[in-house]
Amino acid sequence: MGRIFCDEIEVLDWSEDIQTNLDNTVQIYRASVLDDRENIASCIERLSSKEIMRSRRYRNKGDSDRFIIGRAMVKHMAATILNKDFESLEILYTETNKPIIDQEIQFNLSHSGDYVVLAICKECDIGIDIEYCDADFKFQPILDYCMSKGEQIRIFENKKPLDTFLKYWTRKEAILKGTGIGLLEKLNTFSCLNGDNFVPGILTGIVSEWMIRSFYIDENYIVSLAHDSNLNKLNFCEFKL
Repeated sequence: MGRIFCDEIEVLDWSEDIQTNLDNTVQIYRASVLDDRENIASCIERLSSKEIMRSRRYRNKGDSDRFIIGRAMVKHMAATILNKDFESLEILYTETNKPIIDQEIQFNLSHSGDYVVLAICKECDIGIDIEYCDADFKFQPILDYCMSKGEQIRIFENKKPLDTFLKYWTRKEAILKGTGIGLLEKLNTFSCLNGDNFVPGILTGIVSEWMIRSFYIDENYIVSLAHDSNLNKLNFCEFKL
């Protein structure tokens, strides 16, 4: 059995200072797609020819911009932390389709609507997920598939059931991305309620104890971060290229 401890935090400040010390720390960066569209050309300079070609396959410009900004964030921060040229860094994928850039650091990206978020740490698995709280999204048809009975009770007890649903959803996405499982047929077989959750070992991978922190970027976007419980310091930063 594995253990996942979930809680909610309030992020009061997003620093503009780049933090390069990853000892016992998770760095979380956010980028506004709307603000950074003016810097797309600079972001593209960080991409390889393969990544540029991939960005052109997106039919929707917003999707293309999010991809470009996300890749630029990873390359820029990894190069800064490792003191390497970004041209020498390449994002590769494991057998489970988990992205890696260097054996020394781990990262995970997520994007939704106006934001791209990046979580980065040293030598520990990590996962992050962001979702836009779209009032028109009808989650009821998929509730039995992806939520446990306990989660469903909490969702409908809350004054904002959609927000509660997305809180649990992002937690599950974050842990699956962090462990590299990616997809699981029955998301309703485990819970991500506040507090301790004991789950099958396959859900936690080589890390037996995970922390999942949920927070809002603004009132419309909820994020969940999954990380090794041994990492006890979080830094929240604005990404500026």
